[in-house]
Amino acid sequence: MTGCPRCVALEAELARLRPPAWRPVAEVLVEVATVSEANSRDHHHTRAARVRRQREAVTSRLESLHPEDRYHLAARRVRCTLTRLGAKSLDDDNLTGALKGVRDAVAAWLGCDDGPSGPVTWVYGQEAHRRWALRPGVRITLEAA
Repeated sequence: MTGCPRCVALEAELARLRPPAWRPVAEVLVEVATVSEANSRDHHHTRAARVRRQREAVTSRLESLHPEDRYHLAARRVRCTLTRLGAKSLDDDNLTGALKGVRDAVAAWLGCDDGPSGPVTWVYGQEAHRRWALRPGVRITLEAA
């Protein structure tokens, strides 16, 4: 049974505005130290080396995923949740800065831009723990729409 053209157009518009249903594709844990780049007073070579280590660790961990997982993420809208595991919690702007190298590596692995017009929605989180209980790291959760 077909409806009126106005109702069909309205339903199509509502479907476009409805948030996507995200389904988990992959979750990886990368053991890498992240610090607040805005508050660190390190030499620029030290900072560059830290970001390089982060990017290399994330890229090598993502490359170990099954090729089918990468297929499910290609040419789709993706939500990437970056959860920082560290000894102390950071405020939201320092959290974003601390995970910038990780975000760049994930975007490069996906083959897309990490800007606001890109196909990836970035979500940040953090979990504080005692130093002896867990090594510092980042949990990366990739979901496809």
